[in-house]
Amino acid sequence: MRNLMNIISIDYSSSITDAFEAFSNDTHAVLLESAGDNNAAHYSFFSAQPSQVLSQDINNINSAQGKAQLRALKQQLQQPLQATANQSPLPFSGGWIGYANYEFGQSKQHHAEKPSFWAGFYNWAVIFNHKQKNAQLIYLNDVSAEQLASIQNKLKNAPKKSCFKSSAFKQLTHKQQYTSDFNRIQNYLLSGDCYQINYAQSYQATFEGDTFQAYKQLSQAVPSPFMAYMNLASHSILSISPERLLQVQESSIRSSPIKGTEKRSLNSEEDVLLASQLQLSEKNRAENVMIVDLIRNDLSKHAQLGSVKVAELFSIESFSNVHHLVSHIDANLHANSTAFDVFFDAFPGGSITGAPKVRAMQIIDELEQQERGIYCGSIFYASCNQQFDANIAIRTLSCDKNTQTITAWAGGGIVKDSNVDDEYQECKNKIDKLLHAISPQT
Repeated sequence: MRNLMNIISIDYSSSITDAFEAFSNDTHAVLLESAGDNNAAHYSFFSAQPSQVLSQDINNINSAQGKAQLRALKQQLQQPLQATANQSPLPFSGGWIGYANYEFGQSKQHHAEKPSFWAGFYNWAVIFNHKQKNAQLIYLNDVSAEQLASIQNKLKNAPKKSCFKSSAFKQLTHKQQYTSDFNRIQNYLLSGDCYQINYAQSYQATFEGDTFQAYKQLSQAVPSPFMAYMNLASHSILSISPERLLQVQESSIRSSPIKGTEKRSLNSEEDVLLASQLQLSEKNRAENVMIVDLIRNDLSKHAQLGSVKVAELFSIESFSNVHHLVSHIDANLHANSTAFDVFFDAFPGGSITGAPKVRAMQIIDELEQQERGIYCGSIFYASCNQQFDANIAIRTLSCDKNTQTITAWAGGGIVKDSNVDDEYQECKNKIDKLLHAISPQT
């Protein structure tokens, strides 16, 4: 018998984080939140205690063994989605929520306690519709009466308040190291190895307390359309991402790369000027086009012939800390492909690697001293109603529960005419507001 989805209307409030707080310390609690003025900021939802968990490390996705492992993983992901398929109009009607680290599928070793791919199958969720201002509890038939009563009880009772403290963040990539690596990147660019290389630097602090409180501070400081909080066994993930890697709605595909960043100004006239300068910048437009072409190629592997189109080029999207130059690429999914086929072949996103992708990633691996982990990876959901969405995990922090350390990253695309001081400052523009939100002494 196929599982059917059930719906119960619940009280709506302007803050889904308040409703989630009672669940935030549950096993594998997850919150996917959309906020801000972006068109994507329509729904937010959360869940916990998945009925099934998958974790996988594939160290060389191009080897025979790696290809076989990936085929098996995709089958494991697809089977419960088919078994519980439904026609709900909601963005999530039960299904997978998970992440893939940046290093997933690469030929290198990873931290054993943090799998490079993790997903939980969630058979219930609380969904907030921010535009219609309503909320619903959805659940599949295999949710027991006891579990349903527990969920409803938690929704009615206010949780105990907790706190979070962080030391000052220390820069792990100092200016001297950044400059040295920048110069090495320029040599690679001039020798024709790449057209663009996305280089990241990292920051670290110690913490104590409830990491969900840190997420709340981040989401209030920089509300974004593709935010996520994940409470996992060894670590928690705090993502305030503004960037979509991939959306699949039945047979429609969309990717929305960001390439081009400018600071905001408190002076409204100067702020408009900065946004205009970003949109007209030849350097940023050239970088954006490189990545758009890369993603067109990635999507074409599983798209209907001739369906890949650039829907929008060089759009300005503004957030509380920066302006971004964003493009949108659309395609139609091939009948013999799934959303996971597209996801794994487009992963990691070209906007955070550079172009050509494979060579850029080799140079990143050579130069960057810290493993990226979730940073520049992706947090995704795959719903039983053929809805799939995945962010690029930029503006993302990882909290290690064993060492009580919190790590943040910031990066940017470097091309031949990049200026080292400008690129270094761009990283600060992206990350400073986040670090200060949870560690004012930074």
